[in-house]
Order: sequence, then C-alpha cells, then structure tokens
Amino acid sequence: MNAGLISNIMIIVVAITAVSSFVIPNPEMSNVIRLLRFPLMLAAATFGLIGVVLCTFIIVMHLIKLESFGTPYLSPVAPLDRKKLKDTFIRFPMWVLERNTLLTSNKHKSKKR
Repeated sequence: MNAGLISNIMIIVVAITAVSSFVIPNPEMSNVIRLLRFPLMLAAATFGLIGVVLCTFIIVMHLIKLESFGTPYLSPVAPLDRKKLKDTFIRFPMWVLERNTLLTSNKHKSKKR
C-alpha cells in the first residue's frame, strides 16, 4: 500500500535537514537558519532552482548592506581589503597577521618581531 504522496528522495532530504540542524551549537544562529529555511523552501517550490538562487542572492545582498558598530558585517570581503584577507578563509600563522585590530588606535601598534 503506497499512497505516493511524497517520494523517497524527499524523505532523504528531510532526514538530512533534520540531522544537520543539530550541527550548529549556537541557538541564535540555529534560529536564523530555521527562519531563513521557509522563504527558501517557498522560493524553491514556486520557481525551482532559479528561485533558490534568487533568494540566496537577496540574502547575500542584505548581509553586504548590514553594518555592526559602523563596520560592514562581511568585512573584509564585502568592501574588499586584501591586506585583511589573511585570516578570513584560511587560518594563517600568528606571526603573519597584524597584531592590532580595528578597534585599537594607531599609537598602540605593536612592534613586529
């Protein structure tokens, strides 16, 4: 007796989604991903892959526009700063990185070894 309401692939996708929801330990991040899942599913159901791409593009545009304490949210990627990309995607050794952050003033620069 097979009702044929949902496919086997859909069951696998829902199971993977349920298991992967436990990967993110931060509850705030988990809630954001859970809330963003619904517009993405609606876009996928309505427009297919193009809807998912457009919805993802809109989310990325919104993240680029955000600022936190006057600093762009996706800094140093969104306004591209090649000097500060050293620790963005790949973790470089500490001796390669600058020792002061954006919040410290210029008069407190540390000396390089």
